Amino acid sequence: MRLKQRSNYRFPIPTGSSRRTSGRSPPCIRTAFVLDFRHRARRGRRPARRTMISHHAALIYTMVLVSAADREMTDAEMRTIGEMVRFLPVFRDYDSQLLPSTAATCVEFLDMEEGLDSALQTIKAGLPAELRETAYALACDVAAADGRTSQEVLRLLELIRHTLDLDRLVAAAIERGARARHAVL
Repeated sequence: MRLKQRSNYRFPIPTGSSRRTSGRSPPCIRTAFVLDFRHRARRGRRPARRTMISHHAALIYTMVLVSAADREMTDAEMRTIGEMVRFLPVFRDYDSQLLPSTAATCVEFLDMEEGLDSALQTIKAGLPAELRETAYALACDVAAADGRTSQEVLRLLELIRHTLDLDRLVAAAIERGARARHAVL
């Protein structure tokens, strides 16, 4: 699987004191992504142990997975992820400077054997039941951000819905809301 970044857009990093001195995004965020699962499988890499992540990281993983599902991350998708992390109440106590490294960690999950399944199970483990619908809503917003939705993205949304045990009617309402929010003439 190859994932490429179609633009030079980077996740915004607020200015001010930071542990990172360069102020730049990690290489996997600012340059083209290349994920070749078969190559990694041949080299014998095993999936990482499932670790517990924060609910913030689980929400970000969900958005990054949807953005990467069609093998390219567009400007609109990355801008949407950055804006949601900055402005939504669920991210109020999240340090937005960690966004590039959290996204890079998610991409590393995908780089492993059975990475998608591992990432989905990690997301489920990191999300409390109250935020599962929120995660699906964020995923739908990222999917609708660039104005087109591929079959790969739709299939991933279905996998997310099943993994998070969301009711079909609830998921349909969330999808309809995302479509209405991103409608243009």
